[in-house]
Amino acid sequence: MATSKLAVAALLAFAASACGAESVPTVPTVQPTPAPTPTPAPTPAPSPTPSPAPIGVVHEGVVYETVQRGAPRPVANLRLLVWDPDDEDNRVGASQLPDVITDQSGRFRVSAPGLVVYLETAPGSPVKFLCPSYPHIGSADVFVVDASWSGDQPPGDHIPPGVVWGKVYERVGEVDRPVVEATVVLDNGSHVPAAITPPNGFYALCSPMGADSSVLITAHKDGYHPATKRIFWGWELVVNLRLERN
Repeated sequence: MATSKLAVAALLAFAASACGAESVPTVPTVQPTPAPTPTPAPTPAPSPTPSPAPIGVVHEGVVYETVQRGAPRPVANLRLLVWDPDDEDNRVGASQLPDVITDQSGRFRVSAPGLVVYLETAPGSPVKFLCPSYPHIGSADVFVVDASWSGDQPPGDHIPPGVVWGKVYERVGEVDRPVVEATVVLDNGSHVPAAITPPNGFYALCSPMGADSSVLITAHKDGYHPATKRIFWGWELVVNLRLERN
């Protein structure tokens, strides 16, 4: 009988322990998920330094050759010397810029600091300007003649800007004869290069100086007395100069 009570007590104790185990479940330990490491923002690439804008004035146009008959024709592959003057009226003392060569359509383009550049054909060119140096302003076409040209006035209607022209001659008996290789200067050569007369005695000088400027045109040659005339630039276009022998 005692044994039965002990067995019953053991069963009750086992049941109680079982019930207690069910009423208090074991909670598993949960490890916290680590916060993601923030990705650093990419460093922006430095902005490229812009190239400095070109400083100066663009001079452009087409070089045309004036012919005796027909329309002027563009001159391709012509090498031009370019001069940048400190004073727009003065080609003398100007700085030389890089040469420029016309394209197949005769077009040229030059960037220079000032409003005026002076153009010259390169030595040995098949064409020439009427003036020793040709002043060019902004966008404008320019006109040349054949290197052997020997007219007595600018051909056609294409008169260079700021130009004075004429003939240097001498009186022989009752006849006026041209003087070859006479030197003609504007204001003693302080503005533009001198013109040297060809066999027909023709000369032309070009300058962009303003009208009403009082200037001297002088022709001289060894063996002759100089011939000088004062003019108002821009009003007198044709100035013939007569030399007399010493």
